[in-house]
Amino acid sequence: MSSIDEIIQAPGSEFDILKETIMKELHSAIPGIVQSFNADTQTASIKPAIRSRKDGKPVDVPLLTDVPVFFPGGASGYITYPISEGDECLVIFADGCVDGWFQNGGIANAVSMRKHDYSDAFAFVGFRSKPKKINNFPNAPYVFGFESANLITAQIAITSGYFTIPYTYIPAHKSVFVQNKHVTGYTTDQILYIITAEEVPSESYYKFYVRKPDGTMPEDGKIVDVDILIC
Repeated sequence: MSSIDEIIQAPGSEFDILKETIMKELHSAIPGIVQSFNADTQTASIKPAIRSRKDGKPVDVPLLTDVPVFFPGGASGYITYPISEGDECLVIFADGCVDGWFQNGGIANAVSMRKHDYSDAFAFVGFRSKPKKINNFPNAPYVFGFESANLITAQIAITSGYFTIPYTYIPAHKSVFVQNKHVTGYTTDQILYIITAEEVPSESYYKFYVRKPDGTMPEDGKIVDVDILIC
C-alpha cells in the first residue's frame, strides 16, 4: 500500500494540481533587492529577486512594501547601519498575519487568516549574491566595515598618552574613526583603551589620545594594536 507522500508525489497523480496550487500560495523565503528604506519606521520596499511562473512563463513578483528590516539589539542597545537602494537581502514570510503585532506590539490577534503571505514579510539585509560579495573579507573576530573606505591596521607605541598619523596617510575630505583592538604586553588583564582623535592642521597630522578606562594615561612605550578606519 502506497503512503500519502508517495501518492502525492507520484507523476500524473490527481493530487498534482492540488499540490501545485498549495505551493504557489505558500511563501517561505526569497532573496530581494531594496528599492527604498524609511529610517523613521525602519521598513523597506523590496523587489523579490526571483521571478515566479504563470502559465509556464516567468513573471515578476509584486513589490513588497512596509517590510520591517532586522537590526540586532534589544531594549537597552542595538546596532544600526545604512540601508541603501540596491542592497540585497533575504525576505522571510511569517506563518500568520503580523499586522496587529507590528502596529501595537505585545501579543496580538491575527486580523486575517492568511498564511505565508507576501504581506507578512521580514527582511534581513546583508545576504549577498556573488557579484556583491565583500572584497578582501577579513575573517576576523569582529570587523565593522564601510564601502569606499580604507582601513589602517597598525601596532603603535604610545608616548605622553598619544600617537600621531600624518596627513599623507589620510586622503583629503575623509573622516577618521579609530577602533582599539587590544593592548599587548598584558598576560592576565588585557585592557581596552579609549582612543579619541583630534585634527591638528598646524602640524599636518591627526593626534590620537589614548586613555585607560579610568581616564589615566598608559605608560610611555606601551604598544597598542589599533584599526583606523578612513571613510
